[in-house]
Amino acid sequence: MYAFASLLTNDAAKRQAYLDAVSQYADFALGLNPLGRSFVTGLGADVVQSPTHLDSYFTKAGLSDGVSSEHVGKPIGNVPGIVVFGPTEGRSGAAYQTAVSNKVYPRWESLPGLRRWADGWSLINGNEFSTWETMVWNVAMHGFLYDAGKDPNARLLPGECTGSAPAAQTRQLACPAGQAGGIARERRASCVGSGWIVGSWQTVADSCSAPPASAQCTVGSNGSILLARLPAKLVCVQRVDTGAQQRVAEGKAAFAAPPAAPGVTVYGFSGINQYGACVDKVTQMSCAAAKR
Repeated sequence: MYAFASLLTNDAAKRQAYLDAVSQYADFALGLNPLGRSFVTGLGADVVQSPTHLDSYFTKAGLSDGVSSEHVGKPIGNVPGIVVFGPTEGRSGAAYQTAVSNKVYPRWESLPGLRRWADGWSLINGNEFSTWETMVWNVAMHGFLYDAGKDPNARLLPGECTGSAPAAQTRQLACPAGQAGGIARERRASCVGSGWIVGSWQTVADSCSAPPASAQCTVGSNGSILLARLPAKLVCVQRVDTGAQQRVAEGKAAFAAPPAAPGVTVYGFSGINQYGACVDKVTQMSCAAAKR
């Protein structure tokens, strides 16, 4: 209510009064109360130790939960950030609750209302919590109190840039000498703070490879091209001069016509598309005259 009201006035004094009122609510949960106890797990020097929370029961003592043994023997304390109910004027007569409240001294009924609390998970009225009764209101309250404009360490969250991200930039690079194929690179923009920053170039595809030393490509006396000892990854070859293609079988392929001259180039491919054509070039070979 105070947080909402502060948005509806231009009176600086009233806005400060509303801020002070909300601050007192926050201070109470964090330890500025008659017990001097923080009712938020993990925050404060004198903090609630036994919230009614099953996960905290196991993590606090490093016990097995019957599902995972990762935390057994490794106590790490309660789950932080739980806001328990805190003091309650009345108390339950249930045995599991009086097991704690009957141990309070002075007696529960003789204590002032804001001192009627004890640290024990079975005292449900004081040590339980709920999303709708304690957690959500404290989240909203601290969100109202936090002024990011005065926090030198505050940063904008990712994704706060305006407009769409610029299109990715792409470029193709040639392979090193003696290799066939190509290198595809791109760089994309990322949202940093409130602006788009273009990143560094990243390789997204690299099909460069040198022809294997054992592969043979020769031109016979009749002009036919014979390929042998081709690596297993080559499934298809293509004459550069005519564009003719042949499948590779058992590391071999051949082009009978038209006659070729020594020095003709043949490409090697690692794939065949749905139409039966060679795709994904990975190497190239220069065919020498066959030895007689």
